[in-house]
Amino acid sequence: MIGRETIKQWNTEKTAEMLPVASILNKPVRELTANFSDIIVEKGVPIFMEKGAEYVINHFQPLFQKLHLDDIVEEQVSSFSVSRLEEMVVSITKKELSMITYLGALLGGIIGLFQGFVTVLIG
Repeated sequence: MIGRETIKQWNTEKTAEMLPVASILNKPVRELTANFSDIIVEKGVPIFMEKGAEYVINHFQPLFQKLHLDDIVEEQVSSFSVSRLEEMVVSITKKELSMITYLGALLGGIIGLFQGFVTVLIG
């Protein structure tokens, strides 16, 4: 509608004069959206969350099917040697068992303190 010649005649200076880009970019977002904040919070955010969740739900499963992650993981695990797999399992087990030990010590200490307070109060 405007024409190529008109567009060619415009340069960045004319555009900068017509659009206050510098003043817009120097303002905080809060100031730019102050007039619309209620609308954004009340209507925009719920719609965005609903549509976003719907998109993720609809596209999550097909994405994983396209990536063939189960095949990739199976291929990678099968390429490990038995000793490497054993080493991985043992290292993971050590970490988990040490955490269980620390958790048991913590819970035992808390229960012991509680029992001590109860015994002092009753006895």
